[in-house]
Amino acid sequence: MSDLSTNILTIIAEIYIRPEHKDAILGAVAACVIASRLEPSNISYDCKRDQNDPKHLVFIEQWESLDALLIHEQTAHFLAMKETFTAGLERPLTVTLLEPCPRMA
Repeated sequence: MSDLSTNILTIIAEIYIRPEHKDAILGAVAACVIASRLEPSNISYDCKRDQNDPKHLVFIEQWESLDALLIHEQTAHFLAMKETFTAGLERPLTVTLLEPCPRMA
């Protein structure tokens, strides 16, 4: 029997917003966070702002599997948010995929 906690995919994604695109991006991020939390394979989905750099946003997500993440990346709310990133970011999005450490899961 597989333990779900050992299959959970955790993601840390980071963006830096161009000030002139702040409102559009924050609106799209809020809509994506709300809709993503309703996806059946989502465990958690949040976005936080860096206290020392308000242009820096960090997404912390947990999904049941990589397949769940790939499905999420095709949803209308994710694609709408991604579209705002095209012109609105100071630097490319960074994404880190995390898994449980051996013997710590």
